[in-house]
Order: sequence, then structure tokens, then C-alpha cells
Amino acid sequence: MLSFTSPTQRLTLRTLGLLAAGTLAALVVGTGGAAEPAVAANSSHPIGSWEKYPWSSTLYRVGTEFSATAQTYAQWEAAGFPGYETELVLGSSVWNYVTNSDEIIVGPMTSDNHPQFDLPHHVTPSEWVAIGSPMPTSQHRVGFIKTASSDNVYECAGYESTYHPRLLSYDSWARSGTPTPVVVASITARCP
Repeated sequence: MLSFTSPTQRLTLRTLGLLAAGTLAALVVGTGGAAEPAVAANSSHPIGSWEKYPWSSTLYRVGTEFSATAQTYAQWEAAGFPGYETELVLGSSVWNYVTNSDEIIVGPMTSDNHPQFDLPHHVTPSEWVAIGSPMPTSQHRVGFIKTASSDNVYECAGYESTYHPRLLSYDSWARSGTPTPVVVASITARCP
């Protein structure tokens, strides 16, 4: 579980992430006299380049200015086994939930379309630094709860409202990034 509660810890980790990102960017070199590849908007992701998350073996190919698509081993082989960068994959989302804002979840845009590839991932502090310490977007109306006496996890969309808890299957919870649920005394008709 991430626990970056003090401003000093956050600033230190953010600085380390920027230094790591700067080091990674410095490793991207030109091609001599050849034309440089097109680069995605506001990033160092050349279109046609390959990348992967630090925690996954799935490779992604940058195909547009805004996203990368998961590739199979056969596709990587057909491309001649090109090199790849280990970083935050272009087009990823970074978020946290209202029930545990210290946990950061990262997921590719393609996870819904390609469930056999990476699902959202609950990052560790070292993984967060390795992807450049991006600030998460708060999913302030979604949270997860459970009771101490059960392993069942419930999603509360519209947290602290009139929405009812919804029992999740393991797969649904995994597609949410396996966030740690808040333990509550009982599952009531309304989210706490």
C-alpha cells in the first residue's frame, strides 16, 4: 500500500520520479543523419516505438500521438524484436479511489478491449517512481468496502450518496486494480 502522507515525502518521490524520467529521456538518442521518427504530442514516445510497464511482460507499440496498443509475441517477432523502453505506457490512466487515496492504480487504455493483456495495476512506491511519479486523478465518487467477516468486496459508485453497494466478482475487482477495500461494520442498503 502506498503511504505518502507528508508533503516532504511526496516532493521527494516526485523529484526522484522527475530525475528518473529525465535520465530515461536522456537515453533516447538520434539516428545520426537519418530523419527522426514522429514523436507523440507532449511526450518522448516516438510513433512506432515499443514500450512496457515495469511490472508487466506485455509490450505495447505506439501507434498514434495519444495511445499505444498491446502486441502479441508474434507481432513483436514479425517486427524483428525491436528494443523497447520500460516506462508509463502512452495513453495510460493513473488514478486512486476515495476509499484509499494513498493507493495508486495504473491502467492501459486497451484493458477493456483486450482483457488478455494488462489489467489496471495497483502500483508499489518503487513502480510509481519508475513510471515518473505521475499524479493520479481522484475517482472521488467511487470506493470499495467489505466486512471483516467476509472476503466479499462491494463497489460504491456515487460514494456517500444514495447509491447502493454492488457485490463484485473477483474479475470485476481485478479490472478496478484490486484496490484495498475499507472494512465496515455491515453492508447496508446505502454506501457509507
